[in-house]
Amino acid sequence: RDPKFIEEKKQERERRLSALAQLMRDPVYAAAWQRANDAIDRAQAALDIALLENAQITEDLQERLEEMEGRAARLPDGRAIFRTVDGSIRTADGQRLRSDALPASLIIPLDAPSYEDYATSRDALTSARARGQELSRVQTEVIDPARERQADDDNPLSLDELDAVTAYMTEVADELVEGR
Repeated sequence: RDPKFIEEKKQERERRLSALAQLMRDPVYAAAWQRANDAIDRAQAALDIALLENAQITEDLQERLEEMEGRAARLPDGRAIFRTVDGSIRTADGQRLRSDALPASLIIPLDAPSYEDYATSRDALTSARARGQELSRVQTEVIDPARERQADDDNPLSLDELDAVTAYMTEVADELVEGR
């Protein structure tokens, strides 16, 4: 074959390679890219576990609240009511009821949940739902953009940016693990 033809084909092949593919030929860059990729994968794995755990906690708390509401005494209008430790009566949303506003026939079972237990479970459910929203935000605002940016063929990250992604994703993964 003609050496000039071979050289032209080689140069054409080089031009067609993406900027990222060209950088990946450098072992130092490739190793940094792989570290960033591994860090993103670890953050994703930690997030997946946190999402599953939070979903289970949320489901358990929802079932607990439903069970407590099922054992609660009810006003004639159907609202659940609970006795507090000081003996007062509150609705599920915390509204204190005057004793003269209660029907004389109202009986609160001895095994009925207390308002404090109900409120603790209700607040825990609210917190679990907020945690679920925060975890979803981590997916959409942190991990997904990092993965997309790291895989940009035409505008690859610099070595410093790859190191920053690695450090940040490691921090994200650690925080997710600690937050369990």
